[in-house]
Amino acid sequence: MESLQDLKDAEVFISNALRQWYQCRSISLSPTMIIARINGAIVGTVALYLSVHDSLFPMEDIYDFDYQNMPLPFNRDRIVQFGRWIASAEGVSRALLYASAIAGIAKGCQYGLAEVKPKIAEVLSGIGVKLYFPSYRLRLDKIPEAIRPYYDLPPAPMPCMVDLEQKKGLLEGYISEKISEGQIIMDILRP
Repeated sequence: MESLQDLKDAEVFISNALRQWYQCRSISLSPTMIIARINGAIVGTVALYLSVHDSLFPMEDIYDFDYQNMPLPFNRDRIVQFGRWIASAEGVSRALLYASAIAGIAKGCQYGLAEVKPKIAEVLSGIGVKLYFPSYRLRLDKIPEAIRPYYDLPPAPMPCMVDLEQKKGLLEGYISEKISEGQIIMDILRP
């Protein structure tokens, strides 16, 4: 069910969540979005950003990474950046994690790159997702004003990397059952 209306609905969902949780506005969305639905209503999203011809990821605009000392190989054509990971119903976060790993692997990626606040990092680690934290410097001057409150509201987010196969394997049993039973419906929107 890919349509312009689906994308607009996802934008509204994301904007409302960002305003409620972080007092900020959404900026342009990725052309590839995973949307989770329960009973037809959007209950979660995650955006996927792929590097084209070794182009920089959006996160690289605001973080200076020490590329020689990354915790996992930093080959852009083998990495997918995740963003706008938002869930408003039980079980949806894990479904989005699983779907994003599957989508990244399907695109030939081995690793994921994302930002997490410490509480989210604890939750992910608590369910067994191995997080790898690179050395970085946040460039506050490069953060768009619309999303600045997300970075200003303590605690600050941190970039991290994940192994997609590890993430997929960890969540496969739990999520496959929920998706196959039709409890959670996943749509992938692409340009």
